Amino acid sequence: MPLEFSCASCNRQLRVGQEHAGKTIRCPACGQISTAPIPGSPNIPSAVDIAGKDSSPQWFMRSPDGREFGPISRAELDRWARERRVFVGCLVRDENANLWTPAETLYPQLAHGEKPSLSPSSLPPMSVSGYSSGGYGSSPSPMPGVSASGVYLTPHRGALILILGILGLATNCVLLSFFAWVMGGNDLREMREGRMDRSGEAITRVGYYLGMIISVLTILGIVAILGILMTVAIFGN
Repeated sequence: MPLEFSCASCNRQLRVGQEHAGKTIRCPACGQISTAPIPGSPNIPSAVDIAGKDSSPQWFMRSPDGREFGPISRAELDRWARERRVFVGCLVRDENANLWTPAETLYPQLAHGEKPSLSPSSLPPMSVSGYSSGGYGSSPSPMPGVSASGVYLTPHRGALILILGILGLATNCVLLSFFAWVMGGNDLREMREGRMDRSGEAITRVGYYLGMIISVLTILGIVAILGILMTVAIFGN
């Protein structure tokens, strides 16, 4: 039966296997290090819990769509900024503030599209499963068009490629179909190699296949017509 206990910093409920009883555990939400309780013993905070908990205020973040995340430590908020989970348009505040502040006020680098120069956080000693006990989300997603590592990706051209593929099919225009085929193949390769935003992969793939089918059928049709003409020219005489 798994052991359940609360994080001493953010009160998140943590769950670990009994084989981890007495071991140090890092909370996946705020990074607080706690000691998993031993079954049958009182759940007394350990020296690690006491040393790791300080008077620093907890922070909250609100995304542009109105979702709120937190409470988290400032170190965790810094990590989110490094991963581009905090970006221009987000609002932040600490637990002692009544008003929200634009994220770029706290991280000026975000306004210039630069990666914040923040010290990396240490890796957790082990991974635990947990669930949020509050009404806030546990972790926001990266900014669209940005990878979790903070690298900006080339915007996809899925809509354009799909339109070219559909127009090529509707008008039987091999030129439009060929453009959809070539552009789609190039963009799908860029997505696989992690250089282009993959959110448009599905429509890019549809446009790619439409362009490829029409182009291949047109090429086969031209070859067939040329073959027939050559046959007639040879045997017609």
